[in-house]
Amino acid sequence: MVSPDDILEAVDALPLEESWDLIRSYLDEGGDIDDLSADGITILNHFLKDFEMDDEAGLGFVRFLLERGADVNQVDDNGRNALFFACNCGGQFGTDVVSLIIDAGANIDAKITSGGDWHIVGETPLSTSIDWFRRAGFGEDQGLAYASLLISRGASIDDCWGGRSAEDCLRHIEDPSLFFDEDPYAVANPEAVHHESFIALKALVADARRRKLRAPAKAALTFRTLALRGRAAPADPILKFIVDLPDGVAWNVLSYWPPRRFPNYIRASTYRRPRPGYVFTTRALAWFVPSEVPVTGYHIDNQPGVYPDTESYPGTDSD
Repeated sequence: MVSPDDILEAVDALPLEESWDLIRSYLDEGGDIDDLSADGITILNHFLKDFEMDDEAGLGFVRFLLERGADVNQVDDNGRNALFFACNCGGQFGTDVVSLIIDAGANIDAKITSGGDWHIVGETPLSTSIDWFRRAGFGEDQGLAYASLLISRGASIDDCWGGRSAEDCLRHIEDPSLFFDEDPYAVANPEAVHHESFIALKALVADARRRKLRAPAKAALTFRTLALRGRAAPADPILKFIVDLPDGVAWNVLSYWPPRRFPNYIRASTYRRPRPGYVFTTRALAWFVPSEVPVTGYHIDNQPGVYPDTESYPGTDSD
C-alpha cells in the first residue's frame, strides 16, 4: 500500500515520469492530497519547502496539486502554510507561485507557531519575505519582489513579525541588536540598509502606513458623500459636523486627523539621524487606553514609559 511518505519520495524524484505516474495513481485511487507524512507535512508544502525543479515544471506541478484540491492553508508542525513556504522559494518560480497560492485562497497573514535559526514565533509570509534581506548578496531583490506583492494583495504591516510591525522588522535588519537580548537569526546583513531594494521597501511600507492612517478619514469622506445623497444619516455628532461642512473644506479638516501621539515619544518612521536624549525601544504606556499598549519608537531616555495615573503623567500638574 502506498503511504504519504512514499508519495513524498516520489515528489523528491520529480520530474521523473515514474514519479508522476505514482502520484497520479495515488490520487486517482482515492489518496488524500492533504494527507500528512510522518513529519506532519502535505505534498504541496513538502514540494515548496524543498523545491529543486525547473521553474515551468515546478509551476505545472503546483497547478496540478491545486486543481486536485490541495489545501493551501494546511500547516506543518511549525504552523507554516503553503504561502509561507512559497515566500522562501527563489527566482521567478517563487514570485509566480506566491501569486498563484494567494489566488487559491491562502491566509496571507497566517502566523507560524515555532521558530528556529531562520524565523521567530509569530512570523507571517510578509516578515519572512523581508527576512530575505538578512541574506547578503542574493536575497535583497527577492525580498522586495515578495514583500511588494504581498502588500499589494493586502498583507497586514502590523503584528506580522512576532507581534511587531513591518517597520520593526526592517529596523531589526538595520540594527540586529534591537528588540532581543540575543539575535535569534543565524545570519545578519546590516549593510542591507544601503541596498536600493531595501530603501525601496522602506518607502513602500511607509506608503502603506500612510494609507492605513488616512483610511478612517477617507471612510468619513465616503460616508459624507452618501449622507449628502440621502443614502445615510449620521448619528454621531462629529460625523454630522463633517457632513455639514462646505464642499472643499471637509477633506481639509479630515487631513488634520492625526494618529494619537505621546508627549515622550517620537514615531520611528525614519532613521536618518541620531536623536540625542531619546532611546529606540518598546515601552508600555499604561496611561494610554487600552492600557499597557507597547509602543516601539524613540522615547525620552530618562522616562520609564509607564504612567498609571494622571499625577505621574509627565508635564501634568499634580494639584
